[in-house]
Amino acid sequence: MRQGYNIIMLYSADASRILMCRRRKDPYGGLANLIGGKIEPGEDGLSAAYREMGEESGVSRDDADLTHVMDFVYYLQDCYVEVYAGRLKRDIAVTGDENELFWSDLGQDFFDMGLYAGEGNIGHMIEQVKMYEKEIFKHDLASPLNDNDRVSRPQTVDTSLRLKHDWRSEPEHQRAFGSANDKQL
Repeated sequence: MRQGYNIIMLYSADASRILMCRRRKDPYGGLANLIGGKIEPGEDGLSAAYREMGEESGVSRDDADLTHVMDFVYYLQDCYVEVYAGRLKRDIAVTGDENELFWSDLGQDFFDMGLYAGEGNIGHMIEQVKMYEKEIFKHDLASPLNDNDRVSRPQTVDTSLRLKHDWRSEPEHQRAFGSANDKQL
């Protein structure tokens, strides 16, 4: 049976920063990472995410509502990672002793593998949250952010997940060498 892990993307109350930790040990020793940990046998994913959030940051279920955003399955390592996102309901102090905690503004290059753990996955996850902010932070709709406090986000979200150009419909030779529909640079 695959071992489960979780990652918690915890945003500040104004959604301008994300909680990160500096890894003290391998894997990814010295790199910035998101908080999270192991899903214990018999534990459901959401309960594990709230437990890990509390253990690693001191933030409780009363302080932030989490939404299950996506999963990564690593077949060769026989494990999977569940990704959860949430926003603090109010500013509170975070505390943890496993790794050094810090708040990062969202203007960083989270795809930089020399600074951030996860082979670029942190950047991908943050972009997904930006795209689906309304759905992910649906619990927070009772107290919407002031537009002046908001980090730049798309105004509309295409939730249909349809591709603009579906490469799977092209003949094999066009996929390998480009399509006549592709624009020249």
